[in-house]
Parts: sequence; structure tokens; C-alpha cells
Amino acid sequence: MTMQEIRHELDEIQHEITHTLKQKSDQEIIRLLNRVEDLQYNFLRCPFIPSELTLPEIEDIRGGLIEAEDTISEFIHEIVEHRYFN
Repeated sequence: MTMQEIRHELDEIQHEITHTLKQKSDQEIIRLLNRVEDLQYNFLRCPFIPSELTLPEIEDIRGGLIEAEDTISEFIHEIVEHRYFN
């Protein structure tokens, strides 16, 4: 997977997080989190090709991956807290 492919997939995930996360079933949310984790793994394995993206662009992808995982994890925590502790 190239950095461009990772960026494209991350854009799709961020769109889902922004627009439909609250409408998703538990399985869909876990599947989304797994997609982010797969992208993080591919990001770490992806060779740096200077002509493909600049370092700031790669750092933006890295930050986006971290933010996506954090957002989904927080949402899962809120669901668990609401269902089991209220």
C-alpha cells in the first residue's frame, strides 16, 4: 500500500467518522477501528518515497491516523459508559 492509498483510505474513514459514526452498529464501529489499525500498520511498513509526498504531508497522514483512532476509541468508551454505567 502506498502513502497515497493510505491517505485516500484515511479520507474515507474520516468522512465516516464525521458523518455517520453515531448511526453505525457496534460491529461497524469495530470494523472501522480495525481499518484504522490496518492503515497504521501499513503506514509503518510503507517506504518513504520523496517524490510521492512531502514530510509535512506524511506527518499529516500520521496525525490523521492517530486522531481517527482516538475519536473512535472515545466513541466506544462513551457507548460502553452509557450502556453499562447509566
